[in-house]
Amino acid sequence: MSPKSLFAILLLLLLVCLPLGCRFLQNDKRLVKRQLTEICQDVSKEPDEGNTTAALKMLSLGNRLGNSIEIQVHGIPLGGVLSGEELMAQVNRARLQLDRIHVQLLDDVITVQGNEADIDCVLRVKATSARHNYKMEDDFHLQILLKKNEDGKWLFQAFKEGPLLQK
Repeated sequence: MSPKSLFAILLLLLLVCLPLGCRFLQNDKRLVKRQLTEICQDVSKEPDEGNTTAALKMLSLGNRLGNSIEIQVHGIPLGGVLSGEELMAQVNRARLQLDRIHVQLLDDVITVQGNEADIDCVLRVKATSARHNYKMEDDFHLQILLKKNEDGKWLFQAFKEGPLLQK
């Protein structure tokens, strides 16, 4: 085989494998962004959501939370440091009382340094309850901290209000 044909085969192989490798080997920023979008989906609720879907969302939420989570956000009736189980219970309680919850990611800036990731983001939260005649729509500027555990999974550690909207 001539050197030209060997080079052509190697080049073709590289052109085929490089995009596939980039697709399947995701970087940390993309993994953190996926965790953020999926936690928004886990908290969201539609009026026709069944019990099985609700249970699966709570299980998924629990798998995304660290052992202790710090919360410092205005308009949220809980704050301080909570265990993952306590936060799940509070989210589940809110989901039971409300007919609809929609959490939308409007903007985000993700910074990854080693085993920690900081997300500076804006979330729009809409919630309604016909039983309690309650309707809420608010934007939250949050700084979210995630840490990578020993299994390589990114877990949420803190939700703090961004400096722009602090009261």
